[in-house]
Amino acid sequence: LSAGQKRRVALARLPLTARPVWLMDEPTVSLDAANVALFGRAVAVHLQTGGCAILATHIDLGLPDTRTLDVTRFAATQTDDTFRRGVGMTALLLRDLRLAIRAGGGFGLGLAFFLILATLVPLAVGPQPTLLGPIAPGILWLGALLACLLSLDRIFALDLEDGSLVATVKALTHWLTTGLPLTIIAPALGLLLFLPSSATLWLVIALLIGTPALSWLGTFGAALTVGLKRGSLLLSLLVLPLYIPTLVFGAEVVRRGAEGLPTATPLALLGGITLGCIALLPFATAAALRVNLR
Repeated sequence: LSAGQKRRVALARLPLTARPVWLMDEPTVSLDAANVALFGRAVAVHLQTGGCAILATHIDLGLPDTRTLDVTRFAATQTDDTFRRGVGMTALLLRDLRLAIRAGGGFGLGLAFFLILATLVPLAVGPQPTLLGPIAPGILWLGALLACLLSLDRIFALDLEDGSLVATVKALTHWLTTGLPLTIIAPALGLLLFLPSSATLWLVIALLIGTPALSWLGTFGAALTVGLKRGSLLLSLLVLPLYIPTLVFGAEVVRRGAEGLPTATPLALLGGITLGCIALLPFATAAALRVNLR
């Protein structure tokens, strides 16, 4: 059964139980517009027959004589809609950061993978500086790319159940818990690969500019495969080709920095890719989520 079919079966049990109180958390997740309207009518009939319904939902069901409790911080005293939306987004971002750190959402997993890769490469090819130095930019960027890929399948895993799917917040959380820590630790790992000291600053700059694109592209790929069984493999196949331009230009920035060549062109292209991803992919991600949740 699909997610929508499972939800309809679960909701169909409500009238059969003949319980006076219905207590539900995000009951409309995975339902299309027609079934949401049908559910609203079922709740209205339950209320008219003397029943009570307590719902936690982001959708206005159009029920008469209802009381709404808005738990958004400062909502009772602020009338500025933009401010309320900002507070809600901040609260969601902080919640996702806590989940990523506590529930193994990729915060330590990516760093551990990055460290293991940087340790194993010298053991595999030999600890010669003349051999490792030229390939260090590509190895470090490849490690960052694969480390970002590890936690993508968990971006929407928990939120598929409760319905709080906000694409921009998810991408930003992924970058803060994966891309940013990788950028911070990269100079230390560069020492293991005999990265030239002249390239260390360019490595940090390239990762700082390029890793947001990895997170936004990964979030888009996760939205395409959300709710699918064994979607992790499909996610990798979808996202890896999209990562290639960022990998190429990011490694090229570090390579040119190590050789003392101008870095403006690959750095500008890398920044253009990131800005394009941030500007366009939230809309594509939201559209993909709407299609999959139906």
